[in-house]
Amino acid sequence: SALKAAGFFEKSPLTVNNTAIRPIDFTSKVLINDWKLPTQEPEFTVMRIEITGRQDGIAKKVSYNLYDEYDDATQLSSMGRTTGFTATACAEMVLQGRFFAKGVFPLELVGMDADNAEFILDYQAQRGIHYQKTVQVL
Repeated sequence: SALKAAGFFEKSPLTVNNTAIRPIDFTSKVLINDWKLPTQEPEFTVMRIEITGRQDGIAKKVSYNLYDEYDDATQLSSMGRTTGFTATACAEMVLQGRFFAKGVFPLELVGMDADNAEFILDYQAQRGIHYQKTVQVL
């Protein structure tokens, strides 16, 4: 982006009027109100996940597409729903004894187990978050 190219996200401090400030801190402070959505602001989440590899010796590309919107009934943002319900699905797996590894695990590692991935997708579907899956033989 133009802001990045201009250095607005740099983390090394600059001195301005005898005061050291990191450009990222300045940028965040100036833009924070423009980044916040007003309460009940309609918004949406669009995401595509593409996985390319071999399954049973056959080259395939599997795609998951998501389009989710602000939920008027619950007054939950799409970003809150898609991230929050993913986190609570993982917590539910721990509570049920389905995931018991110790330490910090990014979602990519949790989802490497097909049963875990299916649990999370089902958990989200029960809450109105639906992915469209397509499989393409390459």
